[in-house]
Amino acid sequence: MNKPFPHIFRASTLLRGVLLLGATAAIHAAPVNYEEAPMMFTKTRATDWNRARDWSTGQVPDGFVRAYVCAGDTLTIRGKADNTVKLSLGTRGEKLATIRIEDGAKAKFSVITIGAGWQVNSTAEGYLTGGELIMQNPTNSGFLLIADAATHSGTGRFEISGGKFAGGIIVGGIHPNTQVGTLVIKGSKANISANSPNTNKLDFRPSGTLIFELDDEGVSTLNWKGNTAIFAPQSLIRIDGKAYKGPPKTLTLVEADTIKSKDAKIEVVNFPSQYDAKAAFTTRGDKKAILQLKISRAN
Repeated sequence: MNKPFPHIFRASTLLRGVLLLGATAAIHAAPVNYEEAPMMFTKTRATDWNRARDWSTGQVPDGFVRAYVCAGDTLTIRGKADNTVKLSLGTRGEKLATIRIEDGAKAKFSVITIGAGWQVNSTAEGYLTGGELIMQNPTNSGFLLIADAATHSGTGRFEISGGKFAGGIIVGGIHPNTQVGTLVIKGSKANISANSPNTNKLDFRPSGTLIFELDDEGVSTLNWKGNTAIFAPQSLIRIDGKAYKGPPKTLTLVEADTIKSKDAKIEVVNFPSQYDAKAAFTTRGDKKAILQLKISRAN
């Protein structure tokens, strides 16, 4: 016996399928509530990212978690590390919290905060000496935040002397004399850049400082092609040539599609007496904005 109105049955079944697919898509498209991510804390003074017993949960942080390096603790990454929410340094006290990223590291994070913005007098520092640190979230706009909070008095410092860094960087608080942040580029061995076009700004706020410490050959370039670099009024750029021993040359310190640098302060210090060194913002022949250092022989 034939079923009555088979075309109606088929249409209603198709409609239910379409509605189900739509609901599924809506679920996957819904915004992620990162506050629902589990929290994990370091529990040893010398924590290895990949050693489960060093973490409060007895598990290695991976994926959708919020990881915290407590005051007084040092976290070292020498292998794979993947975190899609946040890694924050300097919680639960005022003692120095430290992260070290060394040879062999394959680290990818959405956000790293060097100095906990909600913690009064939070102090933290980080070192990238080898391996790689990639700041990336689903929209390719991951950031290293160095003492970027608008409230509380704290300090954050991050030094890059080797390895590879790719991502956005924000340094210092929005208002002077709040969080004080410093990014140090030490020597010429590191590869430092934005991660993707139009998503990874380089932003030094009023209490932010950028320090270039030259080695005997020069110093690594901050390559922000396809992005914007911002140096707010009262931010500071210090170029230290104490260790330089090379020939006269011109170095590109910062490169970007656009550099906003009104009233940023530049200091060139400690070059040996045989050199004359000057730095200034300018535009290169290919229309890229740069911060350029010219080293010549002193008269």
